[in-house]
Amino acid sequence: MTIVIGVGLIVQAFNSAAENSRVAANAVPIPDIGGGMMVDCLACITGIVLGVLALVGVNAPHLVPAALIVFGGALPLSGAIGMWPAAASQVTTPGGQTQVVSYQSSAATAGMEILVGIAGIVLGILSLIFMGSWVLVLVGFIAVGAALLMVSATFSGTVMRLFTATA
Repeated sequence: MTIVIGVGLIVQAFNSAAENSRVAANAVPIPDIGGGMMVDCLACITGIVLGVLALVGVNAPHLVPAALIVFGGALPLSGAIGMWPAAASQVTTPGGQTQVVSYQSSAATAGMEILVGIAGIVLGILSLIFMGSWVLVLVGFIAVGAALLMVSATFSGTVMRLFTATA
């Protein structure tokens, strides 16, 4: 479960980077990938290493909750970074007009990501305190996985297309 969540976190990081690059595709400066991708990648690598060590049998009751704390800590950081608007870029349209493009993710999505991250941290700490409680770890991983699904740029775009009418 830990390794799957780690892979999901890196997929979310690359989806966010692809979305930022798509929005600013025609920008004169190279678009900034952002700090959110760096936070997600570092948490992903750490979580996957902890998951592999736990899978091998190296102190799994301590390493799996620690991975949940790492994943839970990555969500508020990337959510807070995602709330800030990206730097505005000038884009030249095919018609020759110049437009200013700025991209900002949804504040509701970032808020949900922050709250689920805090819940993941709390559940990870509680599962370290109560060593025999794997239910807390599983609930935390389900919450983090659901948050990653909701924040994913591809999933969000698909849901938005369902609710918007085409002209």
